[in-house]
This record gives sequence, structure tokens and C-alpha cells, in this order.
Amino acid sequence: VPDFLKTVIFRISQEGLNNAARHSNSAEVSLYLWKSNRTIKLLIRDRGVGFDLTEVQSRTSHSRGLGLESMKERAELSGGRLSVTTRQGKGTVVRVSWPTTSNS
Repeated sequence: VPDFLKTVIFRISQEGLNNAARHSNSAEVSLYLWKSNRTIKLLIRDRGVGFDLTEVQSRTSHSRGLGLESMKERAELSGGRLSVTTRQGKGTVVRVSWPTTSNS
């Protein structure tokens, strides 16, 4: 992992795991980090209660947490992309990917 991404990956992982612990009501959370071709990938998955992503994203800033927003911002500022897939009763998956050069 390139040095400039180490703290970013740590902070996104930390926030994702904290979100799962606080909100998912899941007995299990998985975290995967790997390199595939020229991409570093991070995946955080829980099998918890899930949530309505549209509703969470539409809340006013004072009534929603900054977790997902800060994770997305960290990913984008470091050249990555974050996506969240969730369904009520089916859990949540957070995917982040960063392009790398061939020698990273």
C-alpha cells in the first residue's frame, strides 16, 4: 500500500467498523483489503439490519452523522471512489477502490 494511502485506509476502515458496531446490530462484520490488477480495494460488509441510504443522505447536516460523508470525502480526496450498498434487513457493504501505478 502506498504510504499516502495508509492513513486514509485506516481511517475509512475505522469509521466503517465503528458504523457497523453502532448501527448494524450484526454479530459479524468482515473487512477485506487487497490489490487486484492496478487497483487497491477495501470492502467492509455486515449482515445487519441495513438502512435506507436515500433517507440517510437526505437528512439535514445537523441530524445525521458524518461517518459516510467523511469516508466518501477521504476516499475522493485520495483519488479513490466509495460506494455503499444497503438494504433494510439485508446488511451493508462499503466498497472503496483506488487506482495505483504498476509499481505501487
